[in-house]
Amino acid sequence: MAFERNSIQFEYFMSNSNSESWNSEYAEYLMAEKIVDFDSKSIEELSNPILTKEEFERKQIEKLQEENYEKANELWKDTINNIDGLVYLHKWE
Repeated sequence: MAFERNSIQFEYFMSNSNSESWNSEYAEYLMAEKIVDFDSKSIEELSNPILTKEEFERKQIEKLQEENYEKANELWKDTINNIDGLVYLHKWE
């Protein structure tokens, strides 16, 4: 299973490196997925699928959207709480 997983990892890495839209974070992810110490991996770890570039980029987008949402939410709360110059806990909730 480890050899098969490394083969998939290598195939994905090569397709990313030959791509016009190189994704360095995806390359780092793939390098972390390479199995060097075969004895230390469990069956569960070996059976976890390796993300394709499209799946990885979709997760990247979701993570960025979540971070943007959290920042916007903090800014909105700060703006609402300070609109009249006074700060109250849970003023608008």
